[in-house]
Amino acid sequence: MFFSLLKTTIEVPRPYSPFHIAFFAAVILIAVLLCVFFRDADDGTFSIIILLFWAIIAVLETIKQFRASYVPEPYPHYEYAWYAFPFQLCSSPLYTLPVVALTAKKGGAVFDAFASFTAIFSLVGGALVMVNPASVFIDDLFIDIQTMIHHGTQVFIGVFIAAHCRKKYDIKFFLKGLYVFLGGAAIALVLNLIVHTFYEGYFNMFYISPYFYDDVPTFGSAFGKFPYPLVAAGYLIAIAAMGYIIYIIEKYLPILFAKKKRPD
Repeated sequence: MFFSLLKTTIEVPRPYSPFHIAFFAAVILIAVLLCVFFRDADDGTFSIIILLFWAIIAVLETIKQFRASYVPEPYPHYEYAWYAFPFQLCSSPLYTLPVVALTAKKGGAVFDAFASFTAIFSLVGGALVMVNPASVFIDDLFIDIQTMIHHGTQVFIGVFIAAHCRKKYDIKFFLKGLYVFLGGAAIALVLNLIVHTFYEGYFNMFYISPYFYDDVPTFGSAFGKFPYPLVAAGYLIAIAAMGYIIYIIEKYLPILFAKKKRPD
């Protein structure tokens, strides 16, 4: 079948190998180009850019989903791979980018909330992977390329949205994004509980499942020593704190560059 033909086995890429560095450099370049040439784009152009990159990651994610569910033996068929269900923090652009694009012209609270989330919290998820991709690299070329494009897009689209919305940056803007993040985490928790009633395999959306919390990224199995409520709370607080750091950087970095450009 078509999706089985996409599987090309390779040696697992290492972090900061030429494969990783090439995508890392591309992310930086695209972020710079978008911010330099399109940070003040009109709403229509801004929306088109957002939807273009959303279409790319959506198509790649769709292929990934079909590949994950394809079972060649004992006969070719599909069984949905619940472990790959796309509702992680890193999957969030699949849902938030269309909202950002479609509400850009109108603006308002909905646009601010989803733009803030995508520019801050979605960027956190993408940046964590781009900085340390050891957990996502496997011996499958398509998956390695898809994950680099997907997480890289999270980063440069987040930076681009932050640059476009730089005049909105205040604590209220940050909090709107935080509310979306917490809302997404709440939905993820409900999904974790529901799916566990009929599926015994791995399913851990937003990494806050009470059944699989010993593998929380960046914290490791040490969190398995603590009760689940502390695990979930600690993880959410840590992401919120990282989001606030990103918010501060995005808020004040343009100001610093603006000051440097002022004549003496």
